[in-house]
Amino acid sequence: MQEFYQANYTGPPTRENVLNTWGIAAHWKFPPSGVLKCNVDATWNEAKSTGACAVVVRDHTGALLSGSAKLLPASSPMVVEACALRKAILLAYNLDIQRVAFKSDNLFLIEACRKERVIGEIELIIADILTIGAGFIHPGFSWTQRNGNEVAHFVARARSRDNLPMSWVACPPPWLRSFLLHDAKVGAFLNPQVAVDFGTHNLPPVT
Repeated sequence: MQEFYQANYTGPPTRENVLNTWGIAAHWKFPPSGVLKCNVDATWNEAKSTGACAVVVRDHTGALLSGSAKLLPASSPMVVEACALRKAILLAYNLDIQRVAFKSDNLFLIEACRKERVIGEIELIIADILTIGAGFIHPGFSWTQRNGNEVAHFVARARSRDNLPMSWVACPPPWLRSFLLHDAKVGAFLNPQVAVDFGTHNLPPVT
């Protein structure tokens, strides 16, 4: 066993090794200090023409600060994705959050918000998003891979299955705490200059 260890030990983990081995390059990343990150996602039920949208707001240490998860009528996946982003904008506006980065894994939606693409079925929703968001001081709308949007994805899925407690922000269920803790640990590893207290910020140990 000792010989095997000596032959295969490559030294302590480095940022590059973690990125390559864990596939974290596209994972959720800490926003800059003073900026909140707002991830959005949605699910759609074609048979019922309904959708579930999720908004997850975290700070530069991965702390879960706010969120929203709603069911709503929707005629297509694109419509419910756009509604999720509009709910995120409204949430930030109502909380008077001025510096916020909005993230979605729907590239076409982000391109529509950047006026790089016109999508007829959500044109009015995009207009609402841009009107409400015009007063924010934020880095804008950007696309992220699914790995960087997992918490919002699973919150939306849980809401669609009526499996999300109303107090999910203040008291995240164990599966959600696991995702939050994982994101915060990865972020802390890749950003060692950021002080993260894993005993607070809705990140208690998962039992």
